[in-house]
Amino acid sequence: IVFQSAAPLVRTAARDPNPWLRMYSARALRHVVESAAGREHPDVVLLRTMTADPDVNVATAAVEALTTTIAHAADPEYLAVLGRDDRATATGIEGVPTGYELIVAAVKGLEATPRTDVTIPMIEALDRLTADTRDTSRDPRLAILKWLAAHGDVAVIGRVKPYVSDFDPEVAVAATGVLLARAGIAVKATPAR
Repeated sequence: IVFQSAAPLVRTAARDPNPWLRMYSARALRHVVESAAGREHPDVVLLRTMTADPDVNVATAAVEALTTTIAHAADPEYLAVLGRDDRATATGIEGVPTGYELIVAAVKGLEATPRTDVTIPMIEALDRLTADTRDTSRDPRLAILKWLAAHGDVAVIGRVKPYVSDFDPEVAVAATGVLLARAGIAVKATPAR
């Protein structure tokens, strides 16, 4: 009841120019939206819009809220997030790319999705993150490889195989897990460093 009475303020904050207010409003909307709400419920529409917010923290909070409220009804938004490239616009400390937690949130949202068109966007996100050659990209890359091991189709094998020699030893090991789980191919990780 408290959340419902605060809903008008939360909705106003969701459109504020301050990204911190938008982020916290997305977190609050998680408690306003009923789990039975459909994609077209006004608060769900607002959260869906917020997944495309230019601020990665706002988008992450919106994805997390959708995951806990309407789950797979928001799969199109999670897929859009996987295709999003924040490397040029979202920088953290000393210009290091951010947005990695947004990818992790989208991958979690797509866990056990009934959709069959998720594997290629996962691989494309993995390739894009790997191109950064940053140690900080480990978490989203591991999340993607874990998803591929559990849900990917055999078509990913050729795209995953090069990752057994990744610069990050943990990613290389995770890639061997995908090959074993999806194709029964046992290979040894040979990280580049």
